Amino acid sequence: MTVPRDSVAADRTTHALARGVLDGDDGAAAGTWSFLAAGDSLYPLDALRGAGVYPRSPEPVEQTFATLASLVDRIEALI
Repeated sequence: MTVPRDSVAADRTTHALARGVLDGDDGAAAGTWSFLAAGDSLYPLDALRGAGVYPRSPEPVEQTFATLASLVDRIEALI
């Protein structure tokens, strides 16, 4: 099964949506609702842009890797 490139990019950038909500950024919750409300009416990258996340910029990917690194650190601490 081949995963569309837009879906892979959207998966990485949804961390940016979640991070904004968790950090209490103004408008992040509204952006997340906007993304969810788009459903399948928009391509994932377009829905993310509408929510204020710019998936072609490095920030969402860097946030995803930072989240992953944090999880790895937590797992290592438990071992």
